Amino acid sequence: MARLFVAVWPPAHVVDRIDALVRGSEEPLRFTATDTLHITLRFFGEAAIDDVTRALDDVAFPPAPARLGPTVSVMNGRIVIIPVAGLSALATVVTRSTAGIGDAARDDFVGHITLARLRRDAPVPRIVGTRFGVEFDVDELALVSSRLTPTGAIYETITRWPVVSE
Repeated sequence: MARLFVAVWPPAHVVDRIDALVRGSEEPLRFTATDTLHITLRFFGEAAIDDVTRALDDVAFPPAPARLGPTVSVMNGRIVIIPVAGLSALATVVTRSTAGIGDAARDDFVGHITLARLRRDAPVPRIVGTRFGVEFDVDELALVSSRLTPTGAIYETITRWPVVSE
């Protein structure tokens, strides 16, 4: 068993834009490492890799344009994010195809890339509200293993599936 999730890794040009945004911030936030920026479509918690790959290997994933923005936001009061629209149908296909594997899937997909986490008593950071907009076509999904360490999560891509173009 491994701690798993299905994700979209943003392309390098998107990561570079996010990195430039974060690098410009002087706030004392715990920013997410740029090499771990992703959009989670389905989190499984502890699950068997073979169960997930078997469930998704023959699935035809529909094309999906990811639209980031329009501004940096806060989710659940403590997570600084860039919202991501356009991936709900893709997340639904993944969720339906993997029903019964791992933790129960969330009923509501909320596409986002986590930029940073706030302490409970932290004020709203100045980066919130910063305009940010970029789009990209999703070309593949990844099954990712996550190992938690005291310095942060370590991610390893286990396998990838192509997104079918029209």
